[in-house]
Amino acid sequence: MFLWVDDFSRPPSDDWCWVTSSDDAIRILEKSEVSVISLDHNLRDAHYLGNWKDGCTGYDVLMWIHAHPIPGLDIRVHSIDIASSGRMMRALKLAKSASNGN
Repeated sequence: MFLWVDDFSRPPSDDWCWVTSSDDAIRILEKSEVSVISLDHNLRDAHYLGNWKDGCTGYDVLMWIHAHPIPGLDIRVHSIDIASSGRMMRALKLAKSASNGN
């Protein structure tokens, strides 16, 4: 399964399962075989204002993946939020490392 996590932008094709919340993304990761995940950072209106402390961002999904590695998972970030891009890239590195067994 291809999992697209974004509150606003549609996935690139109908091949993707589209969810708009971190909770839904994590539920699917727990119960389904996901081969590719692509994440946006901002998943709620407050995130666009810089309020990221609610534990419901794409970053939080990446940190969940880091804590619960999924071998072979192709992890991508499609967020265009400049303010959160560094944060997402650091989390992406951790999540990829955990999922690849490094």
